[in-house]
Amino acid sequence: MDGSGYIPKLFVVIGHKDDCAVAFKTTSKLERYGEKPHLYPGVVFIPGGSPPFTEPTIIDPSNAFAIPHKDIKLEQEQSRIKIWPSLSGLLQNLCLAIDQNSTLTKTFKSKLKALAGCLAPPK
Repeated sequence: MDGSGYIPKLFVVIGHKDDCAVAFKTTSKLERYGEKPHLYPGVVFIPGGSPPFTEPTIIDPSNAFAIPHKDIKLEQEQSRIKIWPSLSGLLQNLCLAIDQNSTLTKTFKSKLKALAGCLAPPK
């Protein structure tokens, strides 16, 4: 919360599993990444200035959450979160970040890539 009131968290939904949305929580707190530049290949950096990213933002695939659909509805009704449903323009960068993220296991990378649609469909 700053002087202008509560700022809702922004999540980028990459897919749905069971009764949950699987999403990456975004952050505008870039200090961690500035102190650890080796993390940059495994994240998506967005310079800001275009909705919904009004300020420089990082999407880190290691910051993934399964959010029950019922919780999303409640949080949205109370304006505590914003869900950005479209990966338009982000998918290729997200897939690359998942691949290059040094903190994710190979198994978890595969699961995230499948949910996000990074994997080529079977022939």
